[in-house]
Amino acid sequence: MNTQLNAMKQALEAWQTSVYGSEHHHKAMLFAMTNIGTVIEAAEAQPAPVQEPDCWAILTPNGSRLVSPDEAKGRKDAYPLYTTPPAAQLAVPLTREQVRDLCKSAGYNMTSMQARADFINGIRHGEAAHGITEQKGAA
Repeated sequence: MNTQLNAMKQALEAWQTSVYGSEHHHKAMLFAMTNIGTVIEAAEAQPAPVQEPDCWAILTPNGSRLVSPDEAKGRKDAYPLYTTPPAAQLAVPLTREQVRDLCKSAGYNMTSMQARADFINGIRHGEAAHGITEQKGAA
């Protein structure tokens, strides 16, 4: 991006130092528009950076346990934790399958229906408290 920034600075400088109405001004304006357009196209073509989780958690019947990225790799019961939400992701409620997997990994598949319902209600209340709701038009 440093090269692109330098190109924009050169284009702007050429444009600002030219005399309005002169042939040099028209050339400088064309140079500036071409370079700035190229820089904008290049910047837009770059993919958005992917935010990495700050840490990972594994839910256990006794609570949760923080694990390293290496230990979390490949595990279905490892969930990423972020200090700030990923900017590019839209928060949506967990699917029934994800909630079922959470219940199982936290040991609630072997408890009473009331305990499991309380656990699921806690998940859904947490989602609602953070503004994570069903999107209109979603199934």
